[in-house]
Amino acid sequence: MNFRPVNSVTGPDGCVYIVDMYRGIIQEGNWTRKGTYLRNQIDQKQFDKNIGRGRIYRLVHDGIKRDKTVPNMLSLTSDKLVPYLSHPNGWWRDNAQKLIVVRGDKSVVPALKELALNSPMQLARIHALWTMNGLDALDRPTLLAALKDKDAEVRKTALWISEEPIRKGDESLVLAVEPLKNDPSADIRLQLGLSLRFNNSDKAQQIIADIIKDHPEDIVFAESQKKYQRQIEAKATVEKNSKLMAAADQKLINDGALIFKQLCVTCHGAEGKGVLNGGKDMPAPPLAASKDVNGDPEKIIRILLHGLSGPVNGKTYADVMPALGSNNDEYIASVISYIRNDIGNKASTVKAADVKKVREQTAGRTKNWTWQELNTLKK
Repeated sequence: MNFRPVNSVTGPDGCVYIVDMYRGIIQEGNWTRKGTYLRNQIDQKQFDKNIGRGRIYRLVHDGIKRDKTVPNMLSLTSDKLVPYLSHPNGWWRDNAQKLIVVRGDKSVVPALKELALNSPMQLARIHALWTMNGLDALDRPTLLAALKDKDAEVRKTALWISEEPIRKGDESLVLAVEPLKNDPSADIRLQLGLSLRFNNSDKAQQIIADIIKDHPEDIVFAESQKKYQRQIEAKATVEKNSKLMAAADQKLINDGALIFKQLCVTCHGAEGKGVLNGGKDMPAPPLAASKDVNGDPEKIIRILLHGLSGPVNGKTYADVMPALGSNNDEYIASVISYIRNDIGNKASTVKAADVKKVREQTAGRTKNWTWQELNTLKK
């Protein structure tokens, strides 16, 4: 119950190392206040006593002998590091690549080019390409050859590397990647569409349209492109509206956007349309294009200050909206201002003074509101 893994990496010996924070409580205070279910469990099991006990586990595979070779890569010359790009253990490959790039030693470029073009190991070819790219020494013929590699992951790597010059308007490279629109790998077609997304030339946009038209089975990319277009249009609308908005109001919305994306998206979704809970019911109501969000802000202020439980508009949701009243008035105002001016809503901002007024009116309240109770307050 105290296991809190925060990272896992492969070590030079081929084993997996797991970093465990090993701490009793990691929840935010709003979820662990006295009287809550979690607080009761914390008190019973004394989770609050378990601090300062982090540890690292080494996970050893049965039947595989650990490689006890002691790394000494810092003392090796760059030409001696190149062979490690073909090592079966990613730890050695990653560190060899990093050291070569950090040193900026271009004397090894011929060896890297040979590796990228002729190594029988897929991962070695990938590392060689990225290493040359990091040295700013990847020539166009080698990149074009990689775009035609027999391995899909190598071709995808070449596409990733091509993104920056394509974004900057390298139309010759746009023409070079065009044949990949009919690549047998759906991953390649998806990556091609994503890599061309930020090039607004007619050719790049036509290739994207061809992928969607000629490969109706590529549903993931088609939906991704639709979502991207919606986001571009929404961003343009927000920018247009923001020019008409006072600077103070814009700051409120910007601050609220950050809070929403860090905290609220888990239950309400990035676009405010709610999320599916394991394919079942939504954990919380959708906020996008909501008449309740666009309506009287006092109701929303009360909800954020004291939380909300029970059915909403006759529908029961999986989770309870926790009280956020421990945060200051500016915090509450900024979150509400964001959801009332984005995610499909357009209403007035809420000021810290508005929150302060409601906070004073409801001082002493300790329990969540219910929707029925809120609807009886104002008609």
